[in-house]
Amino acid sequence: MYSDSKLIQQAQGLNFNTWFNVVLGPIAILFLTGIMQIFLLPVNRYLVSITNHPDLALFLDLYLFIPMILSVFLWTKYVERRPISSLGLKPKRFFPAYFKGILIGLGLFFLLTAILVVTNHAGSDFKLHLSAFPAVFLLFFAWSIQGSAEEIFSRGWQLQTLAIKFNVVVGLILSSSFFALLHFANPNVNVIAILNLILFGLFIGLYALLQGDIVGACGIHVAWNYAQGSIFGFHVSGMNASSSLMKFHPVGNSLYSGGFFGPEASIFTTIIFSTLIVYLIYMTYRKKKKA
Repeated sequence: MYSDSKLIQQAQGLNFNTWFNVVLGPIAILFLTGIMQIFLLPVNRYLVSITNHPDLALFLDLYLFIPMILSVFLWTKYVERRPISSLGLKPKRFFPAYFKGILIGLGLFFLLTAILVVTNHAGSDFKLHLSAFPAVFLLFFAWSIQGSAEEIFSRGWQLQTLAIKFNVVVGLILSSSFFALLHFANPNVNVIAILNLILFGLFIGLYALLQGDIVGACGIHVAWNYAQGSIFGFHVSGMNASSSLMKFHPVGNSLYSGGFFGPEASIFTTIIFSTLIVYLIYMTYRKKKKA
């Protein structure tokens, strides 16, 4: 059903050993990422120590995802010997696709926040902290690096590789599960958090397949994290987001609020992503039927 997606077609027929990619690719990419991060960490820690500013600490931590992007690009170009654009980075219109993703990501998290507030599972002083605006503005670019890096690796490279070796459904499930596994050591992680991360991967993977590229998926991921941490002030996958335009906190049972992992560990998030997955599957069938 999804094998005719442009996202998968861009990688089909290219001369690389997919078993080699499936087994050693993730290890090599993450190892190379880790090596580059090890060299950058002392610089980050030094800059944070002389400024003692939490926003700078978050900013630099998010920029540590640049090595992941570079590692995927290096592997794609020099090991697989294929164009970097074949990772799904060449839509018909880049900025409209990205901006659409941003709007979807913001809309989804605004919806989730509204549900949490209405059900009394999120609290806030409901004040707009305009003094945080400069930091929040700059953090958007840092979140853009982080969210895009995870999408380039998970929905760009890994989904393509697994889909070609097995099939697209297996590729979706395995890449989404691996994406969740990367967050397994995050603070305050729990079963619902891991489940929701898998569902997020399935949702955004289906969206990328339907669109034929990962640019919109990058936009969704970036906006979701940005809204969660830098607009509403929730924890993002267990990480404190420092400055934010508003200050929200979990209230009551963590099954509903998400606790201090953040709303990503809420059962409401489970419902939202499950609904979106069903909707995108329906839209894919509808599109295929019209073709």
